[in-house]
Amino acid sequence: MKKLLTLFTSLAMLSTTSFLVVACQTNKNNSNINQNNQITNKQAVINLWEKDFKNKLDSAKNTSLIVELLKEKLPEQVSDAIDLDGSLYQNNVSKLQKDENNSLKQKIKVLVDKEVIELEIGNVKYGHQSIKYKTKDGMIHEKTKEEWEKMVWKDPSKKSEKNEIKDIEDVIQMGYYDDEGENYLKPYKKYIHYIQAFEMPKNVSRISALLPREVNSLSKVFSHNLNTNIDGIEKWDVSRVCQMSFLFEGAKNFNHDISNWNVKILRDANSMFADASKFNQNLGKWNPYNLAYARKMFARAKEFNQDLSSWKTSHVYNMEQMFDGAEKFNSNLDKWDTSRVESMKSMFKKAKSFNGNVTTWDVSKVTDMDSMFKEATIFDQDLSKWKVKDNVSHKEFAKGSKIENQMDKLPKFKNPEKPVKPAKPAPTATAAKPVPAKPAETTIPTKPAASAKPAAAKPVMK
Repeated sequence: MKKLLTLFTSLAMLSTTSFLVVACQTNKNNSNINQNNQITNKQAVINLWEKDFKNKLDSAKNTSLIVELLKEKLPEQVSDAIDLDGSLYQNNVSKLQKDENNSLKQKIKVLVDKEVIELEIGNVKYGHQSIKYKTKDGMIHEKTKEEWEKMVWKDPSKKSEKNEIKDIEDVIQMGYYDDEGENYLKPYKKYIHYIQAFEMPKNVSRISALLPREVNSLSKVFSHNLNTNIDGIEKWDVSRVCQMSFLFEGAKNFNHDISNWNVKILRDANSMFADASKFNQNLGKWNPYNLAYARKMFARAKEFNQDLSSWKTSHVYNMEQMFDGAEKFNSNLDKWDTSRVESMKSMFKKAKSFNGNVTTWDVSKVTDMDSMFKEATIFDQDLSKWKVKDNVSHKEFAKGSKIENQMDKLPKFKNPEKPVKPAKPAPTATAAKPVPAKPAETTIPTKPAASAKPAAAKPVMK
């Protein structure tokens, strides 16, 4: 029996020892495999970069797009090893600078398997793309920026008045260019380079549904457009676009559905729908939480009346004239965060239907409230709890509204309202007093009678 127990114990120990040996060997193998995978992933990224990216990029590319393009070209297993967000965080400069001789020695950092690797950019050419369009005869045409601007603008140097291109049927490739400008965005304390899309002639009604990923500015693209619809733009991916100022400004018939646009990084919407008098599409699903400039965004958009109550506005700096002349607008805006806004001048001026709840707004940084509710004829909200700056300007703050003379509903302004100075009348000349005639001289010199000294003419009043 003793021998039998000894045998069983020996077998058990042998079994345990074998398991430990196998387990240790397996762990060691796994460690080697993981290490080899990391080396393989890193080397795969470097090899692809040297082959397809170095010395082949242009100034229209930014860090985000470059990492995306890199991930797209790699096998899925290697692509998954790249941390996109982490890579973006590692880079201080987002956009490449034109550098045809590699004098700037630009680099990009990519996070692969939690390890940061630096990749040399090499030469960087100027970023641009020509436009391609089809005419009614079926012909395809291609134009550079300079050629296109001569067709679109009556004066390309001023860009103030657009032409029609009568034979254009369809834009099949959007053009773009690096504006090479430094645009300072005050709330974010940073400069932004724009990759600007080509501005369209007034009569364009069909355009490619593919917006180039390089584009981050759509400023003036469809300003003064004559059409109700512009087919194709409803499918645009605008998630990389931060500049939409004057996009549909003066497009008096425009009312196309753009409710599904992703405007998550939109920063500048100044005059975006200004004078787009028929526009009234649902923008409630928009979430422009990076919006900084909204000056004149819906000014004189006379038909616009959509629910904007869910908009995140905590980064907005300027709301001047935002709804000036938006005659039908009456959305409830009580949840808007206005804590950073500095100007609300004429914000609801002539918004004749507006009586939304704005009683709890934080207006502590606003310095200009001139004409804010002027001629907002039915506005009747109690603003007495607003905490306004001591020196806020508030000329004609609520003139023509229901609270104009209701002191219990007006904010507690500490400085008296400065009256609006009337225009100066045109200067008029004051008639000069007649000068007495000099006594006639005689041939016999005699002393003239004493007389008053001639009066000088008074100067003309200015």
